[in-house]
Amino acid sequence: MDTGGDHATDQLQQPELVFGLIGALGAEINAVEGYVRDRVSRLAYTLPPTIKLTGLLRALRGPSFDALKNAADGGSIPEKMDAGNALRALTERGEAMAMLGVNRIRSYREEHGSGGTAMKATAFIINSLKHPTEVVALRKIYGSAFVAIAVFNERSERTKAVQARLADRRRRGELGDFESEAVALIQRDQDEQRNSYGQHVSDAFALADVVVGASETRDLKQSTERFIDAFFGDWTHTPTIDESGMFYAQGARYRSASMARQVGAAILRRDGSVVATGTNDVPKAGGGLYGESDKPDGRDHARTQHKDSSDFYKREVVIDFMEHLFERGLLKESSSDGILPIVDAMFAAKALKHSKLMGTIDYVRAVHAEATALMDAARHGSATGGSTLYTTTFPCHDCTKHIVAAGIMRVVFVEPYTKSLTSQLFADSVSIDEAQSGGKVQFSPFVGILPRRYADIFGMHSERKSGDGMWREWKPQEAYPVLGDYVAPSEARIITESVELGQFNKLLKSKNLA
Repeated sequence: MDTGGDHATDQLQQPELVFGLIGALGAEINAVEGYVRDRVSRLAYTLPPTIKLTGLLRALRGPSFDALKNAADGGSIPEKMDAGNALRALTERGEAMAMLGVNRIRSYREEHGSGGTAMKATAFIINSLKHPTEVVALRKIYGSAFVAIAVFNERSERTKAVQARLADRRRRGELGDFESEAVALIQRDQDEQRNSYGQHVSDAFALADVVVGASETRDLKQSTERFIDAFFGDWTHTPTIDESGMFYAQGARYRSASMARQVGAAILRRDGSVVATGTNDVPKAGGGLYGESDKPDGRDHARTQHKDSSDFYKREVVIDFMEHLFERGLLKESSSDGILPIVDAMFAAKALKHSKLMGTIDYVRAVHAEATALMDAARHGSATGGSTLYTTTFPCHDCTKHIVAAGIMRVVFVEPYTKSLTSQLFADSVSIDEAQSGGKVQFSPFVGILPRRYADIFGMHSERKSGDGMWREWKPQEAYPVLGDYVAPSEARIITESVELGQFNKLLKSKNLA
């Protein structure tokens, strides 16, 4: 165990923890809640009643929440989604649901005599988070004492689970009668693209500390227990090949100077050895990409115009398209100054942000991370057939065709990429989110401890052997959470909590919601 500064003090005091569960609709999130509760309780921690966020909506004022108040069973799936969306929209705070949970944590402390101080050896569980800003807000307040656990189940399993819930609530029909409704609800839960205050569980998923789920080596219960034990210092758990692969991809990601996003990729053989890594940036003559030490530097930020060529040319396409319509009398200008003011207004208002036109990748100068890894493997004569490609972001459809052609048989990703047309264009050669690929290239969400906690959990934080050379056994009753090299003292976390809650509760009152 570390013995320096606030980190040691907090750990010795068994710091208060907050576990936030993230799960797509139909995932076994309640089962994971039980596994977390059972495992953490054997580590000498107290667990208050789980904080169910949708249940807290019933206490709010206003017609947006009446359906939940009037429903004996707490409301239907769409009613719960609508109420959550309404709270976020009314407060203009994507993290509003999570802040209701923070309110409940503070209330619990006050009810149990803790007042404005954190409770020693106590772990709260929040079920469940559906928006990325909820994860960001809880991490801002509680730092590394907040642990985001995402729950993965294959889409087919989740669809059946939602069908069963619908059939049970309606008390009629066969499961098959509800398949289309279940699929639509799952898609809504995953990403309401046109509503920034809607359901965005796929984006929240990508911000987790760990993704638990079934694999070839362990079931959902074992996956959850492995993480809890490792988080509490059981050093006998070491990285899986998937965890190492994604850690390499994350490391490659930081080499990118792209103005759009940073993406990293790594190709590993079945034994875990590295074939190649790649990031997204501009190619240079002779092979490879421009980097920090290249003179001259041909990356977008270093060019004279300092602009993203993709954004520039997409704007040019819009101008060209509208001018063609105008010249043929199919579009009337609403401005005497011509087409340009209209286009400028459209881009300023981000009116085309979610359009298919703005999703085109034709004008990007950078080579994508997956393609960079494949080409680096080719340049150095390393075979890629049968390998696994790890990427921090779901591949675009352009990279997918190269992945398939290169003989990669498995792709593991973390972040979603809604612009990708992989499922539409390559259904014949790619299987997404299913265990049985049927000979196709298998695209699977990452399951395991994510790079954000990799070094903290797998680093050597304590003595592993005694003076006589014997291994030191990890004992649950003496275990402490591994929170990183520096952890803000609990007092600082409580201060941040108080400030954030004060602002949020004032907002609720101003909107007549509380």
